[in-house]
Formats: sequence, C-alpha cells, structure tokens
Amino acid sequence: MGKLALLLVLAVASVAVYHGASSGQGLTGAAQQASEVQRRVLARSAAKSGWQRAKQALVGGFAAGTITGANGDASYVVTTTLAGDEAVVVSEGRAPAPGTSTPTIYRLTYRLRAVGGDELPAFAQQAIVVNGNFDITGNGSVVSPGATGQAANEMPIRVHANGTLSSGSSSVIVEGFGTYTGSQTGKLNTTFRPRSNPNGDPVLARRDSIPIPPVVPPRILASNGGADTVYPTTPTPYDWDIQLIGKTLPGGPRDNPRVYYVDGNALLQDVTFTGYVIFVAGGNVSLDKTVRGTPEPGRQESAMAVFTVGEVEMNGGTVARAAVFAQGGVRYKGNVDIWGNLVIGGNFAQGGGASVHYLPPAPSLFGTWAEGDPALKLVAFREQ
Repeated sequence: MGKLALLLVLAVASVAVYHGASSGQGLTGAAQQASEVQRRVLARSAAKSGWQRAKQALVGGFAAGTITGANGDASYVVTTTLAGDEAVVVSEGRAPAPGTSTPTIYRLTYRLRAVGGDELPAFAQQAIVVNGNFDITGNGSVVSPGATGQAANEMPIRVHANGTLSSGSSSVIVEGFGTYTGSQTGKLNTTFRPRSNPNGDPVLARRDSIPIPPVVPPRILASNGGADTVYPTTPTPYDWDIQLIGKTLPGGPRDNPRVYYVDGNALLQDVTFTGYVIFVAGGNVSLDKTVRGTPEPGRQESAMAVFTVGEVEMNGGTVARAAVFAQGGVRYKGNVDIWGNLVIGGNFAQGGGASVHYLPPAPSLFGTWAEGDPALKLVAFREQ
C-alpha cells in the first residue's frame, strides 16, 4: 500500500473513531436527560400525595404544621403556614438522583382561604331557639318570614325551647312550627300557624334538645382568623366601653366576613356595615335605631351576626337586620324588629313588642360551629 493510501485509511479511521465517540457521548447524555425527566415525574407525584394529606388535615382543622411521607422511591415534605383566614401550603416532592446527594425537587404551592362549613349548625337554623323556657305573649304576628314573594310562603320557620314552650294569648301568631324538649302549655294550638305545610308535619312536637354552645369570644375569633378591628375598652359615663353612633363601617365578602371585637360593652346606634360582619362582645351590646349588615344583591339572608357573652338590649323603635346570639338574654323597651334570627342562652319572654322576621344567616357567620366539612377556596396556585 502506498504512503498516500495509508494516510487516507488512517484519516477515515480517525473520523470513524471520532464519530463513534461522539455518538456514545450523545447516547449517555440522552439517558441522563431521560432519567431527570423521570425523576421530575416521580417528584411531582410525591408532591401531589403530600398535598392530598395536607388538604385533608386542613379540612379537619385549619392549622399550621409540617407533614412528611414517602411515595414509592420518592418522598415529600409539606409545610402549611397561616395568615389570618388563609393558608399557604408548599408541598415539595423529592426524587433521589444516583451519584449525588442532591435530589430532584418538584414544588406545588397552594394559597387557600377557609370559608367555614357549608351547613349551618342546628341551633342557627331556627327562627328563635331558647336554651331554657320560652314564653310567647302579645298580639299579632311575632314571628314571620323576612323574605318576600314565593320564598316567604315556602320558608320553613321553626321555633324551639330546650325547656318549656308556652303562650298566654290566643291572638299571638307564629307563622311556623314549634318544638320543645321540656313541656308545652297555654294556647299554643292557635299560636303556631305555618304558611305552608305540604308534608303535613306536626305543627307542635316534642324533640331532643338542640345544643346551644356558649359564646366564647377567643374561640369565635380564632375560627375566623382573628379580629379585623379591635376596640379598646375605654369606659364612658354611659357604661359603654365603645360607642358607635351614626357610623358606616366596612364589612367583608360573604365567604369572609369582617370581624369586630370589643372586650366589654358596646353601643351600636344607627350603624351600617357595608358587607358581611361578625360583631363579638365580651359584655353587653345595645342596639338602637337601625343596625344592619349588607347582603349581596339578590340574597335574602342575614349579613350580620352579633355575639354577646352578656345581654343584648334594644330600645324602642330599633330595627336590627342581624342574627342575634345573646348568651345572657335579650331585653327590649317598646316595639323592636329583628330581621334575622334569635338565639338565647337562657330563658326568654317575648311580648307583643318584639317581632322576629326570619331570615337565615349566611353560613360563614356561624362558621365557628359549622356542620359538615369546612370549605377551602383556592386563591392561587403555582407549580415548579
């Protein structure tokens, strides 16, 4: 073989060796790349498993914490932090990478808002519920629908006493059904006159006690992510720690009412909240003139709840568009109107001057005791 021919063979061989080496390196790189993709799939699957566990934990109770676990060869670490009524859940899936201590990581981030349970507790479904004896007197309709139109005719109005239910007048009217746990007495057969009874249910009946929880402000505040507004206790000559007179104050959206708190006694006179609101007092509350929350357009419901450890006092001519939960009872002077519902922690004697026009409260107002699973609203989501 001539020298030139030999050089050509060596050149071709060199090119073949070079291309063979390049092809081998390319195959090795492709294999490594495929493994990284596979590891990301495993890490994502682990992150999703961690998220499912965190979600179930939040349904059981809105709380911060860390969850760890395994999903096949991968693992996950989930961290939940709270900020008011929102939770940020970061679920990090980790798939081990051969030859290195640094795993392949896939991260899912969820921002959620707690909107309470999806069902009102039993005691909040009553137009009036009394954790003792309930005596109804006076003339005319003292419990009626607060809705209008066909909704009023179909509204299930219920009144219950955990003690004795009684009526001393044949002319007083409750446009709904009456139940009691203790006994019944008086002229109840003419008192209870439901507008609608398509199933032929008993108008009066004995039933088991309806549990009415105590008003515990720290629990209510905690379940709603804390108070948005806290009023300082500054005693006045009128025995009110805070006086709100002629005010228009902000409320919140239906799923996240704004929470006001006073660790004492409060006077609310001619006050409008522009949205949904929870007002909590560690003492007594006086409602005067017009006090109301503002429901979403088209909704026939209460947009305000008043929770008091003490009494709710109402002056003559007061119109309260709210759900009223008074552990210490209700006292009123003259004619008053409640457009909502009434929960009493003790005995209650309702004269002819007090009328309840029943409207169901928005479920979020009683979310502290909501029945059924809490609702979690997804606010934002990111994966990387």
